[in-house]
Amino acid sequence: MASTFKSLERATFPIIILDECSQLMEPTSLIPISRFGCQQLMLVGDPKQLPPVLNAEAKVPGGLDRTLFDRLVELGHVPIPLAIQYRVISSFVLFVDSFS
Repeated sequence: MASTFKSLERATFPIIILDECSQLMEPTSLIPISRFGCQQLMLVGDPKQLPPVLNAEAKVPGGLDRTLFDRLVELGHVPIPLAIQYRVISSFVLFVDSFS
């Protein structure tokens, strides 16, 4: 959400890590990716956990309830379960080799 901060106006980040991305609506995920010159992307989250929180209007077919994590898995990217859990909640990591 800090992607829109004025202090980051000229910043570039070739590597973007989106934590809890399985709870982010897809358009929200695209903001830091498009704004900061992303070349590599790491999505961290558990798609079996909580979905994005949305109002009823967004929960329609083709609506905003889809996450970027889910889209990339559907496109054939394979999530990697973390070997060591530092939290009680299970997490998965999805690496995207090239994002340009």
